[in-house]
Amino acid sequence: MQRILALYMDGTSIDDNGDLGAASVAAILEAQRLGWLVCFVSGRREIDMLYMDDGWRVADYLILNNGGKIIRIADGAVLHNVYINQDDAKRLLAHCLSIDQQLYAVSGVDWWVNRESEGGRRYAESLGSFPRLYSRIDEVPIHRIEGFMVTEEGDELRELIASKGLGLEVLPSAT
Repeated sequence: MQRILALYMDGTSIDDNGDLGAASVAAILEAQRLGWLVCFVSGRREIDMLYMDDGWRVADYLILNNGGKIIRIADGAVLHNVYINQDDAKRLLAHCLSIDQQLYAVSGVDWWVNRESEGGRRYAESLGSFPRLYSRIDEVPIHRIEGFMVTEEGDELRELIASKGLGLEVLPSAT
């Protein structure tokens, strides 16, 4: 029987700087030696992992996107991935373009934004990865969108999602 050790990342296993301490690494290696599979679990998206040091790579698996994506760390294989419904993605993208509401679309470590902002620029700098700018829906690969995010106020998007019955949830994040 395989045993799994699932460790929450943010503020638990990983500190605010994205570092996994030496004692934690030693404990994870010992658990693996004893036959445990070690998973880091987070609501983070894959792109959010870019700002962190590589200490998390000591684990066997990443469970990201609130359980929507599972990655085997040894070879980077994506074992499970939930994508946003394409019709819902089109409707949200179209709405944001029509009212000039900033919206990021995210897929793995790829991302797109319709309007740049100071907060978005700071976030991109912290990742060392910059989004591609889009002005039309066909510039975003809607068939593989894993999620959306904003760095500006998102109350209007929350209302749109609820009023249009889109199959999306709005989750606040400190990231």
